Amino acid sequence: MKNIISNPRFKKGLFLFLLFGTIALAFLLRYLRAEAGLPYIHNWDEPQTASTALQMLRTGDLNPHFFNYGSLLIYINYFVDIAHYLYLMGNPEGAESFLNDLSQIVINKDTGWHWTISHPSFYYWNRLVTVFFGTGTVVFTYLLAKIILYNRYFALLAALFLAVLDYHIYHSVLITTDAPVAFFVIGAVYFSVRYLTDDRIRFIVFSLIFCGFAAATKYNSALTVLLPTLVLLYKAYIKKKDFNYKLLLLIPTVPLVTFFISMPYAFLDVVTFLKHIGYEVRHYKVYGHGVATSIPGLEHIKFQIKQFLNNLGLFSSFLIIIGGFLVFKNRKLWLVAIIPTLYFFYMTGQKVNFHRNFLQIYPFLAIFFAAGFMLVCSSVLWLVNRYKNSYILYVTPVLSAVIIFIMIFLAYPSMAKSLTAYNTKESRSEMVDKINKLDVKGKVIIAKELRMHSQDLCRLTNAYQVVPATEFLGRKVYGKDNIGVIPANATSRTETKQLKETINIFKQIVKSISEEDTLLRTGGSRGHNIDILSANPGVIAYKLSTNFLKCLAPKWGFAIENLSFSRELPINKEKEIGMLWNSNITTPGYRLEKDVNLALTNRSTSVDRIYAKVEIELLDLENGEVVLRKDFFSQEKTKNKIINFSIKRAGVYAFRISFVNDAVNKEKKEDRNLYISSVVINPV
Repeated sequence: MKNIISNPRFKKGLFLFLLFGTIALAFLLRYLRAEAGLPYIHNWDEPQTASTALQMLRTGDLNPHFFNYGSLLIYINYFVDIAHYLYLMGNPEGAESFLNDLSQIVINKDTGWHWTISHPSFYYWNRLVTVFFGTGTVVFTYLLAKIILYNRYFALLAALFLAVLDYHIYHSVLITTDAPVAFFVIGAVYFSVRYLTDDRIRFIVFSLIFCGFAAATKYNSALTVLLPTLVLLYKAYIKKKDFNYKLLLLIPTVPLVTFFISMPYAFLDVVTFLKHIGYEVRHYKVYGHGVATSIPGLEHIKFQIKQFLNNLGLFSSFLIIIGGFLVFKNRKLWLVAIIPTLYFFYMTGQKVNFHRNFLQIYPFLAIFFAAGFMLVCSSVLWLVNRYKNSYILYVTPVLSAVIIFIMIFLAYPSMAKSLTAYNTKESRSEMVDKINKLDVKGKVIIAKELRMHSQDLCRLTNAYQVVPATEFLGRKVYGKDNIGVIPANATSRTETKQLKETINIFKQIVKSISEEDTLLRTGGSRGHNIDILSANPGVIAYKLSTNFLKCLAPKWGFAIENLSFSRELPINKEKEIGMLWNSNITTPGYRLEKDVNLALTNRSTSVDRIYAKVEIELLDLENGEVVLRKDFFSQEKTKNKIINFSIKRAGVYAFRISFVNDAVNKEKKEDRNLYISSVVINPV
């Protein structure tokens, strides 16, 4: 047995098994997440690249007309889309996804909805491209670490660390520029370092080509060209007369040629290119990005260090810091540290603080992690030699402990997340599966605001109808055999009046659904943005019955807190809405078929003995128009005002109550305000 273990062929075979096993693990962890969320999009930025490539496929116009990101990844996805288009054209009509014609591809430019994908399998194939980039980064991490650390086992440790790092896995799936640019950056560094040990010109050319690819993927990575520049200058310094100084001409030439080959319309459509790249410069340097904004300098540095600590963990961060001490002894490690260091301080000098911009630093941190562990092993070996103890007795347990740490605290959670992503359906897709298992005799009425994908709708075994929120207040969707499907918790990012009214409708319906009428729930109570994309929203399926409709009858009125406001209005201790300036409140929408009256409990203060003028409008929500308008002057003391409204056509209506004559007399210390404590609608 001892002879077998010491056999060089066995050692080489074992090492190759571990190396290819690490690469396979890196690919598997990323591949398992590639379909997560589809047919819905859960990431803001994927359409910027994927849908731009699909637009090029549909139109034949190779100008992306979008230069906020580099074009290289767009073109790569474009060629992948051509292959996938031919694949879909060969699928029968009974397949989950197929095409009869190129024009059947629908994207955001057709609908105005930024996250539109008619054929999600295009996104899946594009994500697999990113998976290969992420896996390739793990390979380059091994190759670079092997040169720097002079030990293939520690290089393997660096590759394993990156392979199972959850933050890198997550971004190695999305159709965004972060994982591809990390691949090109570490590739450029690898070929530069390789040129140091091997004078063959092809390595410095490859490095400069990768620099051009990196810049054509993400503009800020153009900093990478500094490394091959330094390497060539260093070679010129040590060789002096023997150095071919014409090689210095490669520095500007090769990256620029590569850049413009990768994105030719940066030259052919230079005006649009300059507009978009100029905006990004101002976006990062001047504007910032809402909550993702830090003060450049120390505050931004602290923020990013905290993000690194959160993603790496304390133990890994500790080993990375220890590995940093080898910079003073290892010239190559010092050279490798230049690019991530310069990039870190350049990006922390910006306002926008998206941590994903720092993904390209993680492969280098993986190398420093292995370097830190190597320093620990060297220290242990020094102790072994000093005290004349067995090398294996001390070093092997330490090595085993670190490998176990990586596998347990990094690999296991990452594998668990990947398996969960692979086996879990999006909450809306899950709802379709559950409905199909029910014995539904009537129709499935689905809220339009859920934005159920056509692929999910086609899987429903029952007849279905997609209707807006207001339709759920009408009798025509109700029936003892029909079921409704609505968001469990409707929200919005933009608080327009129409969105507020829609949200109020859903909130009232959800409150009115009894446990007896609730059939299914998916996604828990997670919020669903009805105006932008949502990730696994909470969805409820419930019985649509005439009994349920009675729960929404307008004679019950509604609480003050259920009114939607034109702006922030203060509410005092007596539960009054204080309308302290010209403003209005709007009731939720209700299905009205008969004449009604509105009972308004109110009071006001006066200016020059003139009290608040109250205007009440009856709004037809289905047609978006004001049907009736009535007004009166409020009184000083609390009074219940009843106003009758004649309903000429059954429909969905709301009431808007406006205060229209705000005034202030500072000399008399008078301020005209309106206070409303109750709004009730009653059938006549």
